[in-house]
Amino acid sequence: MPIFQQLGDEKSQWNKWVGPKAHAADKQQRSVSQHVFLTSAVLFETLRCMFDAEMFVRRSALVALKQLVQEAAVWGASDQDWFSIIGNILMPAIRNALKESNDAVKCGFIHLLAHLVKCYNGIPSMAENEFYHIDMHVLLHQDPEQDFFENISHIQVHRRARAFAKLGATLK
Repeated sequence: MPIFQQLGDEKSQWNKWVGPKAHAADKQQRSVSQHVFLTSAVLFETLRCMFDAEMFVRRSALVALKQLVQEAAVWGASDQDWFSIIGNILMPAIRNALKESNDAVKCGFIHLLAHLVKCYNGIPSMAENEFYHIDMHVLLHQDPEQDFFENISHIQVHRRARAFAKLGATLK
């Protein structure tokens, strides 16, 4: 993975010696960047766990990703790097996972997308960007029987049909 190749690269900023007289602004920027870098490494591992054969591992990874999405919504107000992590790592992973043939994996990522839409609906910078699919908030509902994301991932066929009917009515 490119992120781990950067870590081992001798020219990488992570391997540079910063002497004791480093500027405070540089040190702060470096610590924020390193924090985001380490978080992205953990994020890649958590995303890998979403594809695991064990249901417990998948569910734990989903809980961790939902928590990250929720916290990134709060942290992103002061540090835009969190939104870039969501956009550059999480959103492409969600899109690719929705193409998976394994229904259990797909369901987990559908629930993650629903949580992302809920958390970022009130943030103007995210809602304006079509890349995050925040416009799907119209498909959310408090009642699980009418929620698109719950119905589309349900095991019963008539519930999936109901989800597609709601999607069709929304698109008209």
